[in-house]
Amino acid sequence: MSNDNPIIKDVFWRYITNLWCLLSYAAIIIDFIYDHILGEILPSILVIYVALLVIFAGVKEFERWYEFRRDRHPGEWFVIGWTILVIGIMVATVVMHKEYHIPEEVLATYIAVLSIMAITQKSKRLKVERDIHQHELELKHHD
Repeated sequence: MSNDNPIIKDVFWRYITNLWCLLSYAAIIIDFIYDHILGEILPSILVIYVALLVIFAGVKEFERWYEFRRDRHPGEWFVIGWTILVIGIMVATVVMHKEYHIPEEVLATYIAVLSIMAITQKSKRLKVERDIHQHELELKHHD
């Protein structure tokens, strides 16, 4: 298999994005447990993660619209994971009576994940509508 294979490129972006997602989760949890111990490292990790997520989502959308998509890896799992993490930290802060304030970068990352999901879902719906319309036109031309 050549390195120019779109599947290899897709796997690369998927794995690197998943790796940085897990690093982000771990960094946020460590930062929570040890009261902002990561300082400026946490925002750097989150910026890298969001950048990779944007690239990955963009590549997937391009492939969807140009019919290169062969598999499905729903982004809903990212949203579920981030939702559990953010709510979990909020609940743990109250339950543990911690003086912890969720860093703005964590909330910005969560909003970015939600936004990317909303955009890709809209793109998916538009693609389905376009495909249905094209199929209907093809059927009319065959009659």
